[in-house]
Amino acid sequence: MTWNNSHKIRLSDFNDRKLPRLPDELIGGILRKRRKMLLAGPSKAAKTGLLMELALALASGGSWLGFPCAKSRVLYIDLENDETTSINRFFAISRHMTGGTSIPKGLDMLNWRGETAPLDQLKDNIIAEAQGYDVIILDPMYKVITGDENSATDMSYFCRQLDEIINETGATVIYCHHHSKGPQGQKKAMDRASGSGVFARDADALLDIIELNVTDKYRAAHETPAGASAWRMEFTLREFAQHEPVNFWYDYPVHRLDEDLSALYVLGSREANLAASRKRASKEEKEAHARKVLEGIFAALDTRGEGIVELSDAAEYAKVSTKTIQRYVKLFPGEFSNPANSGMVIKYSKPAA
Repeated sequence: MTWNNSHKIRLSDFNDRKLPRLPDELIGGILRKRRKMLLAGPSKAAKTGLLMELALALASGGSWLGFPCAKSRVLYIDLENDETTSINRFFAISRHMTGGTSIPKGLDMLNWRGETAPLDQLKDNIIAEAQGYDVIILDPMYKVITGDENSATDMSYFCRQLDEIINETGATVIYCHHHSKGPQGQKKAMDRASGSGVFARDADALLDIIELNVTDKYRAAHETPAGASAWRMEFTLREFAQHEPVNFWYDYPVHRLDEDLSALYVLGSREANLAASRKRASKEEKEAHARKVLEGIFAALDTRGEGIVELSDAAEYAKVSTKTIQRYVKLFPGEFSNPANSGMVIKYSKPAA
């Protein structure tokens, strides 16, 4: 094959005062215009909600997760949800974001639920529909995958279809994809998306979301939204310095930033597993302490070896409350008991029948 050299660039023709102008930023510090962005995350992680919030922020020239957005004409192509569901969800999100009851002009939606095809077949339709738009959002990508998502060759071909859409429309393309199956907490952000690594490496900006391990202790110490889940977004950027992760709650129907969540570990990470392991060890230590107290009580007070002591005497000897003794006893069913209303603690020489 003979390659066309028409795109050969003589770099010596440029200098510091004569450089080509970079496309303007679409999402400040994250993505330029006429580029590709991939949002990856677990299935059912409200990725659609994040993309709808982004679409509204772009259409209004507002901010998304704290990042400024250039005011843009946006075409949202919904491949998964029912039309009525999508419309109602957009309005619910808009009410929470702005308090208003209208959608910004310049945000339009194509609903192709049940009418999808591989992207190489849909490409011409998308190009025709997207003329004049600054941003095209495809939600979700798996609905239009061309070929085997685990094949680097097939996915390279798929990504070239996205490039053609960008070249023919002049728009930025933003799309989302799900994580592979299984725990993701010990993987790097770039390796979590399902299928070939081409996905993550092709996009100009990869934004990956993963759930955080919100412990009971954290919820007790902080005001946390009831029923909300906590998430961390990590960035892999081609044209900008790598951004620090951002943390937020998903409190239906919107995501809310909360940098206090930076103290939490990713669900399934080594750190989260180690913390849980320490918690289990702590439980074992508490049981060992309780056993030692009970054995000490019977060694001191049960001088006849009858296996019975007064509950009040046991509490007085151990210098704890009777409730604490009862709590210790419950840790060892079959070895110790405290029959209701008896006022006694019993130690069995053999496991109780």
